[in-house]
Amino acid sequence: RTVRKMRWEFRNGRLTGFEGDAAALALRKQYDLSTGDKDRIAGVSIGTNPKAQLGFLQNSIVRGAVSVAVGGNEFLGGRNKSGFGFESTIRAATVEADGKPIIREGKLLVA
Repeated sequence: RTVRKMRWEFRNGRLTGFEGDAAALALRKQYDLSTGDKDRIAGVSIGTNPKAQLGFLQNSIVRGAVSVAVGGNEFLGGRNKSGFGFESTIRAATVEADGKPIIREGKLLVA
């Protein structure tokens, strides 16, 4: 299944809100059954490449795309230990930090 609509909310580096479409709710069931650092941010990337286009391997580098991962990240050299891990890339994303927008609809607002 493809997740088409999902909303995550984070506080202090932990996932505190998880909602979305039927596919997102199926993922949520797996999340709920998992243990360990499943709720910790595993990685964040902001795409800045104006020539890259959306496609399987380069999604995270496309200008305006934001990738967010939660759960285990030991395979990346991180310290999060969990059997759960999920990463998603959002095109034309809006990202706020402490209530202030840093990216709006894929446009970087800070230098």
